[in-house]
Amino acid sequence: MTLTEEKPQISVIMAVHNGGRYLEVAVESILNQTFRDFEFIIMDDGSTDGSGEVLRSLSERDSRISLIQQENTGLTKSLNRLLALAKGEYIARMDGDDIATPERLEKQLQAFVENSDLVLLGAEVELITEDGITLGLRSQPHEEIEIRRRLLLGDGGALTHPVVMFRRDTANAVGGYDERFTTTQDLDLF
Repeated sequence: MTLTEEKPQISVIMAVHNGGRYLEVAVESILNQTFRDFEFIIMDDGSTDGSGEVLRSLSERDSRISLIQQENTGLTKSLNRLLALAKGEYIARMDGDDIATPERLEKQLQAFVENSDLVLLGAEVELITEDGITLGLRSQPHEEIEIRRRLLLGDGGALTHPVVMFRRDTANAVGGYDERFTTTQDLDLF
């Protein structure tokens, strides 16, 4: 067993319910990262559209994928289960209909290395159409004070959930995602 298998630096977590046509591209965008020391824990949350079969096939091709299949419990409960299974010091969120740039994990980890007080960070988000046509960047705040201000105002756009990275221990210390929320669980956690 390698060190990576015992305790990777990063745990990428993704809950999927009926991921559809973008799922394979989303998973491959994580598997093709320039940074390689990660585990990828994927929860198939009761999909009925063939997502489970796609995920099983992908997990057979790459040992970094741990696939868990369960009856549908919803995103919030699935994310908490994924947090409980994660071994990495850092958690990177991912969704089944998004594409990560190849350097995403490398750049985010570097930010944590450079700032030991950092607990959570987001990333720029480039919007694309269903056919892959670029629409431009979503405006994201860059300064901590502005991010905090927007979060306190209830602005879910202050940080985009499927591109955040945060310290696992900190998320666990605050109890993870509040399961009373079926939406905006990310805003509550942040």
